[in-house]
Amino acid sequence: FSLISTSLFIFLLLNLRGWLQFPALLGLGFGLLSMTPVVMAIVQESFPENRALANGIYMAVSFVSSSFATLAIGAIGDLFNLRTAYLLSAVLVLVGLPFLFRLPGSRKTLKS
Repeated sequence: FSLISTSLFIFLLLNLRGWLQFPALLGLGFGLLSMTPVVMAIVQESFPENRALANGIYMAVSFVSSSFATLAIGAIGDLFNLRTAYLLSAVLVLVGLPFLFRLPGSRKTLKS
């Protein structure tokens, strides 16, 4: 849901004008921020014996990849324009959708 709503709100933000951009920006922020806790929970469930290590690695990779993504969006914005950069990012978010189905299922086990 977060991936689809994020792309949808990017498209809305780029196509709306005036005060209508504000609700689209709010929706975009909620969509983007709601992904992090879900992915963090998946990481922690995938490594129940080393949750702290897995969480640290996830946070480091997330920080570095976000930094590179910001640089890439800025470079694309400089080459073309920011509208093109944001459209490309909305499309790339949707490209990640099929990879959701490759995630492992729940590995919860009952321990007594």
